Amino acid sequence: MTTSEYVHPGADYRSRLPLSIRDEGLDSNGDPDPTTTDRRWLWRLEMFLAVNGTNEHHRQMASDLQFYLGETCEHHWKAYEGDAEIAAHRQCSWCNDVVWAANEEATR
Repeated sequence: MTTSEYVHPGADYRSRLPLSIRDEGLDSNGDPDPTTTDRRWLWRLEMFLAVNGTNEHHRQMASDLQFYLGETCEHHWKAYEGDAEIAAHRQCSWCNDVVWAANEEATR
């Protein structure tokens, strides 16, 4: 694939999308995930900038986008059973927030 294929209108970007964007309605385990395509694109852009930001402006945009997405996250929780190493908890598959089962039961 040449660089010109990325910059010309009409290039089939859909074929290059990761599953996290293409499979709207399902998460990586095939479970229902109602996160919209727009939100999935924003999470993808935040990750790209965080890893590939080449200057201070890129890094600041990644940081700002991460805070925005974290503040407005529509959590998609995955539950994890406890074991000898880590207590039972649930974690958002998008923003990575964690809720520990013991803390959740204490507030009920």
